[in-house]
Amino acid sequence: MKKMKRLVAVLLAGVMALTMLTACGGGGGGGSTPTNSITRNIQIEEQLEDKLKNSLSTNPNATIQLLENANINTIIESYAKGISVTPSEYLKSCTDFWELNSFSSENMIPVPPYSDLFQNVLSACNSAIHTDEQSAAKIAICVPLIIDGTIAEDEIITNLNSLDDIIFNDQSMSGVTSIEYCAHVYKCSNGNDSVWSIFITLVMM
Repeated sequence: MKKMKRLVAVLLAGVMALTMLTACGGGGGGGSTPTNSITRNIQIEEQLEDKLKNSLSTNPNATIQLLENANINTIIESYAKGISVTPSEYLKSCTDFWELNSFSSENMIPVPPYSDLFQNVLSACNSAIHTDEQSAAKIAICVPLIIDGTIAEDEIITNLNSLDDIIFNDQSMSGVTSIEYCAHVYKCSNGNDSVWSIFITLVMM
């Protein structure tokens, strides 16, 4: 649990730096086949968003609110559809990457930060929020997690406890005046092959 908290915190910090250096280009999810499908799980999303709200509320200098952005919803859905084409391949590539970097997790596996999926969804989300001059100061962070599709729903909810301390606070969030947050949870399936994909999105200014 502690390793996961530290790892995802490092991922978020890395993404913040990355968004400063990366041009805001769009990205597309993969194609689909007749047998692949995605199912959104609102129950897990709501519980995860409650946890995000509680963690973010430790920052007294920022206003905290739920992110409602139809463009981001569409972007993340398209990437979930892409994952559903070859679910186990996404899971294996993520597992292999972190094992090579001496990290192992029981269930929740972050998508490698320099993978195409991570980079493209990050870039697309930043493009979605930069709609006018005022929004140019905003930074979008989107962290995808991949979970074995055989894991039961109640086990996923239990494992969400490992995310309690991943959100920036104190010095890491100094200067941030506004934080919007949301979570997207999909079961991505292709026949008997499936994974859970979780996207944690923060928009900060």
